[in-house]
Amino acid sequence: MYEPVEMIAHHHMDGKISPLKLKVQTEDDKIVLKVLSSIEKEPNHHSGNRIRVFDCDVTDSTKHWTTEIIYETSTSIWKVKP
Repeated sequence: MYEPVEMIAHHHMDGKISPLKLKVQTEDDKIVLKVLSSIEKEPNHHSGNRIRVFDCDVTDSTKHWTTEIIYETSTSIWKVKP
């Protein structure tokens, strides 16, 4: 299941979206993750909503990993796969 997150992203004039930073809730606190790189996958539909899917390399400045982030275009909500 995906969890909603706060996101800073660059929306380009040509419609491209570049995720830059996201804030996720942990058990104790919220942490900011920097997106090092992202690749957009084919758009699809999830629960009737059109979504854009990104595979992102992220870091919290101590570790680095890859995660999937989605953007629901109809609601403007960003979500991350935990």
